[in-house]
This record gives sequence, C-alpha cells and structure tokens, in this order.
Amino acid sequence: MHKTNGFSLIELMITVIVLTILSSITYAIYQNYSRERRLQAALSAMMENAQALEQHYSQRGNFKKNSTTWVDLLHTQTSHFCIKMQGNPRGTNNNHQYAMKAVALDKNIEPRVLVINQDQTVQICESSSSICDDARFFSNAARADKNCTHYR
Repeated sequence: MHKTNGFSLIELMITVIVLTILSSITYAIYQNYSRERRLQAALSAMMENAQALEQHYSQRGNFKKNSTTWVDLLHTQTSHFCIKMQGNPRGTNNNHQYAMKAVALDKNIEPRVLVINQDQTVQICESSSSICDDARFFSNAARADKNCTHYR
C-alpha cells in the first residue's frame, strides 16, 4: 500500500463550501450591525438636538426661533443621515409641538427614517419620500413616511 499525504479534492471542496457559507452569514450579520450603528448615531444626534430644543422651549415657550423659522439644530448631519425639522414652521399653529427627522444621505443603502417628536417618542419608518436637499425643513409630513413603528 502506498500512503499519500494531503487532502482529496472532495475534502477541499467541502472546506471551501463551509467557508463560503460562514462568510455569507458573517457578512449579513456585519451589514445588520452597521445599519443599526448608523441609526444609533443619527438617534444620538437627534436626542442632543431634542435637548437643545427643550432648553429653547423652557426659555421662550415655543420651538421656533421666530414665526417663520425653526430653532437652529446643533446637529444637522451625521456621516450617513441628514437631520431636519419636519414641516414648515409658518404652517405650524401649535408652538408646543415639533417633529424632527433623520433621512439617509443614500436611500439605496438605508431607506428607513427616524422621527422624534416633542415627547421624545421615536418612530422608525420603513420608507419615506423625504430627501436630503437644500431645504431648511422636510415638507409634506402627512404623506411622506410609510410603515412607521415605535423605535426603542
């Protein structure tokens, strides 16, 4: 009998298949982790903005700088999201409410949006027609966001 050293072709193929499956699973987990980290960074910036808005409200009794503009936000962008107030301040009859939204700079990477209001209730919406353009606020609040749920 002649003894050979090494791996057979079948053993090598099985090893490659197992490594491919493990790599695919690991990549999917990493992608989900990255998406959540980007959302958390946006939420953190929004929470800091909300605190500043609350300070402004406690001093002036509303969330507007004047009748036509919202208070300037501390953070208007993260590395992956733009952050703006929702709705035209001129059209807001209630000075005691606001909604702030974070929309991804690249909606192909992240179609979801985060929305926070004066009660610091956070919602995540699966899609939105809002885009990061040059406007000072997001318009069309009532019809922009779809499939929204409470976000921890």
